[in-house]
Amino acid sequence: MQSPPPEPVRTLPDNPDLRHLKDQARDLLQTGGARKLSEAQFLLAREYGFPSWPKLKAHVESLTRIGELKAAIDTNDLAAVQRLMTLAPDLHRAPLGYNKNGPLTWAAEWYDPAGTMDPDDIADELMRVLTGGIAK
Repeated sequence: MQSPPPEPVRTLPDNPDLRHLKDQARDLLQTGGARKLSEAQFLLAREYGFPSWPKLKAHVESLTRIGELKAAIDTNDLAAVQRLMTLAPDLHRAPLGYNKNGPLTWAAEWYDPAGTMDPDDIADELMRVLTGGIAK
């Protein structure tokens, strides 16, 4: 039976960068903290509280996609919302919005103080994607 990951020794930044994490693993390898790059990546993942490097990598990639979706909703970029929601179904449940209830909540809560954008197109598209094309 595999042991659970240890409590994190390090905390990921709000916007973690995969390139930076790879550099940290290489640094660990160069300083003799690991014999192979795969071992360094594993040790680094464990320091961040993940059971493996692929799990850490997937988490960082997910955060990146969530940030892209949030930016697309914020800028009323309908094409980007369509692309992201189609290519990454996990975004349908992305923790967006003030209570982390999802992208539709974020679109509904989004406020344009200048009054220059109409979020209805984004909300309509999100409804269409989230209902499997049933919504108008």
